[in-house]
Amino acid sequence: MANFVPLLFVDHIDLAGSLRRHEGLYDHGTPRILPVHVPRKGSEDDDEDFVYLASTMGKWVELKNFLGRIKREAERLTGPIEFGRIWIEMLDPGVTLPWTTESGPYIERHTRVYMALRTNPGVLMVSGCEAASPAPGWVTAVNVRVPCTAINMGQHPCVHLVLDWKRKEPTDG
Repeated sequence: MANFVPLLFVDHIDLAGSLRRHEGLYDHGTPRILPVHVPRKGSEDDDEDFVYLASTMGKWVELKNFLGRIKREAERLTGPIEFGRIWIEMLDPGVTLPWTTESGPYIERHTRVYMALRTNPGVLMVSGCEAASPAPGWVTAVNVRVPCTAINMGQHPCVHLVLDWKRKEPTDG
């Protein structure tokens, strides 16, 4: 199976256009991360109980609308889904992320998808032995169960929306 699978295209222009107004929300690490949907503090199972951070979602109407649009489009493709962790990641020019591999029950139940909101030709993602530079607007599933990294060899920061989702289990009723 391929390590990069484009799933769907979602118009991202409104969200991409609103990024500059919200750059102050990112942390100052490398990469710069902006958490959006995180496990609820004190929950026993960080796989089931998630909350949107008010500090991120409070006044960012474009992000809230965009996540609703992605959910609707993804559900047309896969059936009902639930979001897990969601964050926005900004990678500055010249930065290479360390190689990582995700494992465990959470990642076994979730699909990790990336969507470039702002990119440049020097951005490269690597998963296993495959490399890709997903185009803006394409929601792309990435296999994070094999060694992964990303590098920005361009002159401008790149910004990706990262979402984990899983198929919603039917309820007995």
